[in-house]
Amino acid sequence: MFQALIKKFNIVFIFSLAFVCFATPSTALEVAGIEIPDSICIDHQTPLVLNGAGTREKLFTDIYVAALYLQQHSSDIQDIIQSNTPKRIALYFVYKEVSAEKLIEGWNDGFRLNLDVGEYAQLEQRLQQSYHFFEDMAAGDVIYLDYQPAIGTRLIVNNRLKGIIEGTDFYQAALKVWIGEHPAQQTLKLGMLGLTSKLTNIDW
Repeated sequence: MFQALIKKFNIVFIFSLAFVCFATPSTALEVAGIEIPDSICIDHQTPLVLNGAGTREKLFTDIYVAALYLQQHSSDIQDIIQSNTPKRIALYFVYKEVSAEKLIEGWNDGFRLNLDVGEYAQLEQRLQQSYHFFEDMAAGDVIYLDYQPAIGTRLIVNNRLKGIIEGTDFYQAALKVWIGEHPAQQTLKLGMLGLTSKLTNIDW
């Protein structure tokens, strides 16, 4: 039943792309060769603006560019995490290949590092559910993590809806993977918060 719902949602989602954000967005900045739009829409009514972006790097190699979209610009971490408003984290892959296993490993590590034992236990079943939504990624591929209050977290790979995870608390935890106390990369965190115009690749 759940798979049938996802299939139906996918059809509606892909069909709606032709009508949502009809105007071509202007490019706000370019990071690691990726042109990042300064505004997007994730539904028929809610425009989001680019809050900031940066690169995720390992061993001096760019893996992906991450961009954070909000309803209005903010560098207040708690406000971003706690506000129950639509959001998007966009991951634009630039490395030749990243396995689903590596993505899941990093995803899980981000949750564990930024949540206490009780918080992690509360989300663990939904976190494991999300593992099934990841797939091997290559340069040019894109993952969207969209939050809509009435729906939850939608994980979208190359414009295909892979699954939905319920609960505001899940997206709040997902945001911490990139902008929490123990982010994937400190300079990436600053970039997504719009706090640096010079996006370097040095972990602090």
